Amino acid sequence: MFEEEYRLNYFEKEGFTRKKCQECGSYFWTLDEDMETCQDAPCIEFDFIGNPPSDRTLSVKEMRQFFLNFFVEREHTKVDRYPVVARWRDDVLLVHASIYDFQPHVTSGLVEPPANPLAVSQTCVRLPDVDEVGRTGKHQTAFEMLGHHSFNSSEDPVYWKEETVKYCHEMLKEMGISEDLIAYKEYPWIGGGNAGPALEVNIQGLEVATLVFMNMEKDPQGDVDLDGDLYSPLDLNVVDTGYGLERLAWITEGSPTIYDSVYPQMVKTIISSLDMEHPLEDESYKKMLEEYTNLAGTSDRDFEDEELMDELMDRISGYDVEMEREEIVEKLSELRSVYILADHSYAIALMLSDGVVPSNVEEGYLARMMIRRALRQIDNLGRNHSLSSLVEKQMDIHSDIIDQDKKELVFDMLENEIDKYYSTLEKGKRMVKRELKELEEGEQLSIDELIEFYDTHGIHPTIVKDIAGDFDVDIEIPENFNAILAERHETVEKEGQKEEETKETYDLPDTEPLYYDNPTAKTFEGVVLHSEDDEVILDQTLFYPEGGGQPSDHGHLLTEEESFPVKHVRKENGIIIHEIEGEIPEGEVVEGKIDWKRRMALTRHHTATHIIMSAARDLLGDHIWQRGAQKGVESARLDLSHYKRISREEIKEIERRANEIVLEDIPVEKEELTRDEAEKRFGFELYQGGVPQSDVIRVVHISDVQDYDAQACGGTHVERTSEVGAIKILNTQRIQDGVERLTYSAGLATVEKVQHQEDLLLDTASKFSVDTEKLPDTAERFFNEWKERGKELEKLKKYKSIAIAEELVPGEEEKGVEFIVDTVNMETKEMISTAERLTSEEDRVVLLASEGEKVQLVFSRSDDLNVDMSEVLREAAKEINGGGGGSPKTAQGGGSKAEGRDNALERAKSLVIEKLD
Repeated sequence: MFEEEYRLNYFEKEGFTRKKCQECGSYFWTLDEDMETCQDAPCIEFDFIGNPPSDRTLSVKEMRQFFLNFFVEREHTKVDRYPVVARWRDDVLLVHASIYDFQPHVTSGLVEPPANPLAVSQTCVRLPDVDEVGRTGKHQTAFEMLGHHSFNSSEDPVYWKEETVKYCHEMLKEMGISEDLIAYKEYPWIGGGNAGPALEVNIQGLEVATLVFMNMEKDPQGDVDLDGDLYSPLDLNVVDTGYGLERLAWITEGSPTIYDSVYPQMVKTIISSLDMEHPLEDESYKKMLEEYTNLAGTSDRDFEDEELMDELMDRISGYDVEMEREEIVEKLSELRSVYILADHSYAIALMLSDGVVPSNVEEGYLARMMIRRALRQIDNLGRNHSLSSLVEKQMDIHSDIIDQDKKELVFDMLENEIDKYYSTLEKGKRMVKRELKELEEGEQLSIDELIEFYDTHGIHPTIVKDIAGDFDVDIEIPENFNAILAERHETVEKEGQKEEETKETYDLPDTEPLYYDNPTAKTFEGVVLHSEDDEVILDQTLFYPEGGGQPSDHGHLLTEEESFPVKHVRKENGIIIHEIEGEIPEGEVVEGKIDWKRRMALTRHHTATHIIMSAARDLLGDHIWQRGAQKGVESARLDLSHYKRISREEIKEIERRANEIVLEDIPVEKEELTRDEAEKRFGFELYQGGVPQSDVIRVVHISDVQDYDAQACGGTHVERTSEVGAIKILNTQRIQDGVERLTYSAGLATVEKVQHQEDLLLDTASKFSVDTEKLPDTAERFFNEWKERGKELEKLKKYKSIAIAEELVPGEEEKGVEFIVDTVNMETKEMISTAERLTSEEDRVVLLASEGEKVQLVFSRSDDLNVDMSEVLREAAKEINGGGGGSPKTAQGGGSKAEGRDNALERAKSLVIEKLD
């Protein structure tokens, strides 16, 4: 496939030979006629370990600067890195490669690139291989991808395959790498609907770069068949190169693992606080680690594999390694945790400083997963570390690429997340024990149940496995469990996608929207182009269609004879459809009238949404990101990503700042800008409300001396902030972990809400016969009196339970145990108090059921008896169509089948007698 594409003049001119790998059968190009393999693992092992092929050693920072300087000297423009969270895209969450920065709009030709050609060192977080980190010696979740890219159109070609390979080869030679060691492996690339020839650049077992020549796109009418799909040529040919920064640095050093090369300070910091040694200066120890990386890094095995350990022990038998096999396994296990911590703390630093908020959804879920995995490694190592301090150190080390002003925010987010994890963990362990108890003999937990334990309670399968040992239950944990989690949550669901496009269905021109150019117009005329099933399409309209969280306009369409209410308006593929009551003949000229009161209420609330977003980001930090918004006539709501509850004082400050912006009477500008220009001016904060699919985007920004807010937005807005009127935040709620919802009103809606609250206040004050100013003191006095009466009531209930306990007569003894079984007229709390009072004496079981249609059960036993009352209750409660639970000593539950009450008590007594054997 693509064979002719690889026959480059550069290869021929420089004397390269095309050869077939004796191991995998792939073709590759080399200057060494004796080379027999493609130089990729597992075809060969890591020959560079302990024997670096470069005559110079480059650190990560030195390698990054070397690469960028190399390409700047060759007329490439250096582009700053993008955030690791892909805010400019709606199809992915995290950046996996440098080409992600320019997909899909630049690579499709829709948008001009920021420079052409360009070079970038892009930070990436990639989680499919998360379970391999620490065990193979080469895998990372956080890394930098060095890329040089060119975007070639037929009118403006820049450079293609010949120059790309030449640049790569010259750069590697300048690094001091012998060119005889370099192999260019042919590799047909297919991904994301595109395809093209590619070359993997391999040196002594390590893939250090991939050169992709993207020149085809998936097309049902195409004439090139690749893996069963048809492709046709792209209008824009893209040079997509990816060089592994850390791998290039590693290969110049030849250290035993990539972590020792890339994170030397972090590895030293972690190990120094442990009773542990990592003497890389000791040649025998170093040789052991080198051989282990060679074995694990070129296979899917690690130190838990007996065959791998057999081979490792055989290889190091000739060296003076003063460690037994068990010691080596223990050392490698500890090192795995150390390496995971070094890697994950960097990934966490990147994610949180770039604006990711830990949560249970999307990129927040992935950040939480990484934090929890790092915490488990700290637990494995004895909690000698603070994850927050490790992440802070990573931010210090990488101060050239991580914003140091984010330290306080990152620390606060992490501490909040750590506290949440450990508190959730204890609750989760109790829940796991309950679930394991209910398993039938031989029954296993499914992968979905293990994921549920993790997602809901933070309980990793390794913890479940430890607990399961007490219940003789074997837990099978997939080796790639964390990768499974990441894969499930890295998929972005797009809403509103339609299989059929309205434009093709109706074969009509796009409807001309008048609401942008004539924002204050209330009436218009239009021609009916299509009318069917209570739906009308006009040539032009003032009616705003539902979109961006703003409901559609209402109003009327008028003919000379009749008025037709417009109930809803929607837009599909450029066509605006009016849903009416009735039918209007095609060709008819109609007058449209907007419900102006509704329009202005929605408009004020839409602009208020932008204002509140600006105020929240200004106060809480620019990690605040819109997770959803809905504007209404009476109120609106805004969902924000934030790692903890927004306090009452913070809400008041957001509200105060929002009203300041209103009073400042700032212009609300609406501009149509090219995507590139908009991003340069306003950044990726533009896409708070979503990512538009066009080259030219409408930007709404509240601008004065500074830009308070700028978003790509298609909604209706006021001309100046003063037109919004007063803004009042009505309430807040935590709709899910990591997401806060603010509900607010603006303009006349605020006046109505405040008046309603005032009425409630006056009515309440009237009931207490006091002025509103005295209401707080009066309410406090009543509350204190209520509490005192409550205490007295509890005392009475206690006396009642004592009296009832004395009245309950023990039944016959069974197997030396006294049974008290009765039906009582008591609340559940009183039943528990009574039962526990009675079972304070030895050899006693109390089984109580409440009177009434809904039956409550309370079962308790003395401490000296070995009967699990929660198991007894769950079984007995089936007689009343109910259930329950509790502790082995005291359990409670209930059910709705009153006629089964006596059977439940009898069943419980029988079960206890059976368990007394």
